[in-house]
Amino acid sequence: MSNDGLVVGQKIRNLRVEAGYELGEFSDELGKSESHIKQVELGSRKISLDLLISLIEVLNVDANSILGESSDHKDNSIDAKLQELPEPQRQYLTTMFLTMLANYPAAA
Repeated sequence: MSNDGLVVGQKIRNLRVEAGYELGEFSDELGKSESHIKQVELGSRKISLDLLISLIEVLNVDANSILGESSDHKDNSIDAKLQELPEPQRQYLTTMFLTMLANYPAAA
């Protein structure tokens, strides 16, 4: 997985522009300052897990879209791995994941 700040920042900027957000509106939606988001987009500031989750929600994309993962890696996706498991394990893990998401603290 590419976690190069510049590459991730460029992806975030491209996704923001594609979604039609100006920097100010986007930073307001994320609850961050324009300066913070600009630093992320320029690659001089790394993103936190909380910001990644907010970006996913605001941009309506998956983490792979933000982190620069290619769709060529679908065989390594969680969905692909789940499909390889027997049904009881798949249901158990899906339930656990959804429970974790439901109990994840909301961004302030």
